[in-house]
Amino acid sequence: PDDRRNAAERDLFMVAGGACVENLLIRLAAEGLGSAWISSTIFAPQIVREHFDLGERVTALGAVAVGVPAQPAKERPPRRAEDYIISVD
Repeated sequence: PDDRRNAAERDLFMVAGGACVENLLIRLAAEGLGSAWISSTIFAPQIVREHFDLGERVTALGAVAVGVPAQPAKERPPRRAEDYIISVD
């Protein structure tokens, strides 16, 4: 890859990592599990590497706490996708 792509690679992986975690959270909710994305791991990369015995090349983008909810989620009315879509002409 060229220099421009090399410079953007980290950002691309950060965005992809965020999308991956979001998909995981959605799937966990579909299975009836509660979850929370803990993003603060990115502020203490060395501590996280040591705690989880990760290599120096690994930077944890976050952690996901998973558990069984104490109470079922409250029913919510369905939302219209059109209310959240922005169209650019």
